[in-house]
Amino acid sequence: MFKLLPLHSHSNEESKSNKTPGKMTLNHGITGCLILWLVLVGCSGSMRSSGHYPEAVFARQAPQPDPSFPDQPLEAQVVDEFVELSWDTQNEKTTVLFEVQKSTDALSFQTIARVPPFGASAGAHYVHPDTGLVYNQPIYYRLKIIEKGGQAHYSETVRVYEEKAVTDIDWALNPENNHCFLKFIGAISAVARINLYRSDGALIFSEKIPVQSGMNVWEIPLRQHPGGVYFLQFRTPGTHRVLRVLNI
Repeated sequence: MFKLLPLHSHSNEESKSNKTPGKMTLNHGITGCLILWLVLVGCSGSMRSSGHYPEAVFARQAPQPDPSFPDQPLEAQVVDEFVELSWDTQNEKTTVLFEVQKSTDALSFQTIARVPPFGASAGAHYVHPDTGLVYNQPIYYRLKIIEKGGQAHYSETVRVYEEKAVTDIDWALNPENNHCFLKFIGAISAVARINLYRSDGALIFSEKIPVQSGMNVWEIPLRQHPGGVYFLQFRTPGTHRVLRVLNI
């Protein structure tokens, strides 16, 4: 018959004599198991870190925000007859120049203005007007921020669309028959409201007229009124004009 022998045959006395006060000792069997377990864990770790496990995830550092990039998005709004562009910054220590760019197709942009930064470490607020407002078609704007060393960043593109039914409003008076004609160019089909006022503010005529694309001519019933100064108010979508008319 075979007999199972212990991993070591030290006697109790020998074990007692090998003990050192204040120090824990492990017998050879436990030590062997611990070494085997460490080897297995090490192999498993090396396999996982080598990419054999599809669930392995490697953390990446999130990109840091650009301190010179506008804190608020580029904003654009139509004010009177121009587009007001505004933006804010956080830090401008590395900013060399702001370029205001414009496009009609959101693909090809042209620089319409160059704005130097204030160089403020706490940021600044900027406002730039674009007087080249285009009606009845979309316009796109963006900022190009140029940094020291030539690096460039772009803001998000913003879209502006302003509808205007009528452009180039004028009036003409025929001195022979005292007929007054209102002339205007229609950009789109719409309806206009015409109000005629005396110099004292009294409304003497009001009518809605159709606006066609192209040249429009409309007679104003002014000849039956006494001579003097009158004010002609013209309203369409996107247009509000007041013309001073002299009736002689």
